[in-house]
Amino acid sequence: MWSTVMAMFDMSVLYLDLNNFKQVNENYGHAVGDEILRAMAECLIRYADSAMYHVK
Repeated sequence: MWSTVMAMFDMSVLYLDLNNFKQVNENYGHAVGDEILRAMAECLIRYADSAMYHVK
């Protein structure tokens, strides 16, 4: 059943490596690191939403 459900959706996987991100957590704390990750996710979502209509 899962493969049937997944066949109905297009899917992509994106792997990002944020250079020196461990240093951000160590120097500024995990709360700041989490906020940076949220901001990155919001940027990616906005870009994906706008680009989705241009790429087929």
